[in-house]
Amino acid sequence: MVGTYEINEETQKRLHLCETTVIGSLLIDNDCFQNIEDLDADDFYRFDNRFIFGEIRTKIAAGELADIATLFDDLSVRHSETFERIGGIKFLVDAKECVNTTKNIRIWADTIQTAAKLRKMAAISVDMNHLIQTGTKLETIAETVDKRMIEILNTTSQNETTAMATAIATAVDWEDLDRKHIRTGLRDLDRMMSGLVDGNLVIIAGRPSSGKSSLAMQIAEHIAQEDPVLVFSLEMSCRELATRGLRYHESVVGRSEAVRHLSNLQLFINDRGGLSINHIRSQCRKMQHQHGLSLVVVDYLQLMIGEGDNRNQEIGFLSRGLKGIAKEFDVPVIALSQLSRKCEERMDKRPLMSDLRDSGEIEQDADAILFVYREDMYQQGTDLTGIAEIICRKNRNGGVGDIQCRWDGTVTRFLDFDGAKITRPQNSKVKDIFQKREPCFF
Repeated sequence: MVGTYEINEETQKRLHLCETTVIGSLLIDNDCFQNIEDLDADDFYRFDNRFIFGEIRTKIAAGELADIATLFDDLSVRHSETFERIGGIKFLVDAKECVNTTKNIRIWADTIQTAAKLRKMAAISVDMNHLIQTGTKLETIAETVDKRMIEILNTTSQNETTAMATAIATAVDWEDLDRKHIRTGLRDLDRMMSGLVDGNLVIIAGRPSSGKSSLAMQIAEHIAQEDPVLVFSLEMSCRELATRGLRYHESVVGRSEAVRHLSNLQLFINDRGGLSINHIRSQCRKMQHQHGLSLVVVDYLQLMIGEGDNRNQEIGFLSRGLKGIAKEFDVPVIALSQLSRKCEERMDKRPLMSDLRDSGEIEQDADAILFVYREDMYQQGTDLTGIAEIICRKNRNGGVGDIQCRWDGTVTRFLDFDGAKITRPQNSKVKDIFQKREPCFF
């Protein structure tokens, strides 16, 4: 359903002037079109302007000349009634004569596009009122409105192509930014994979009770000391997460200092179950507007609501959606994922990429994939009791390999320790950007 919305007379006159000026500019110089290629005929408010612009656009896109003579010859044959109704050749002459300069065509096009978006937003309000009147569920209304708003806002007038010189300049600036690689708070993990990168989707996977939620929350807490972090906890409640954090810090610095420290974190938790991509995107946008946003954590992927004919398609839809959110908000997104039971059927139970549950598309969409593995979950009395391995199988922006951490199950915490084994592939030549070993609070 799409509602209709009428604008006032003054706005109509202003839009008519913008629209005819764009048309007139193109009639004067077809080359102007390269500055407004993203402008669509549907963006025009008036039918006559929409009709003529569509014809001009079609001709120019086909490599044909679009001037008064060619349009008159063409439209007089193919659309004679419509052309005559909107004013015929006089319409074209008037549009051309109203233009003083073609230099501002981009400004006029931006005005037309902005007005088109505002009309679409106003139409959404009409539709929303209809949904309310017909007794539609609140959640359905919210998701419908949010989805349509995102579609409107994601249409952009910016050029989608970038010259290599511009891309190189941007890359050099990005390499120089201190915030390019964001520390996780685990010394050896940072040294191995070079921290987290804005716009990246990071998957943390493991079998139940392996510590994947604890690892994600530990990273979130570390970053939240300086920057705002949003956690979507679909499995555990806010109280449970807070209790875990309090238990660890209380064991280190006492109750009062632990409460003070945790209360000062810029950590925000949403523990609503059954979240969709649209809801997460909406909450991220709200968070960014109110507090800023530096990291998003989703615990966990398989509990979200996806779209598709089967579970594999649903999970693929969700992983693509989370990658889109990482790029849209330019922050790292950490998503937790379950593993299939296949890893427990092997002698060596260390997880492989093929163990990711429900979809191979997770492997494709993720920029980095970490597995949490603990030998003592499978073998009692092992020499590796209390030792966890974090295995990085994929990393587009850093190194891969295995690291060891001390695992304290009583406070569900991963800890650095001297002498921890770090294993990299023999051909790894990734630069260690965190060579200086600095003490971490966590």
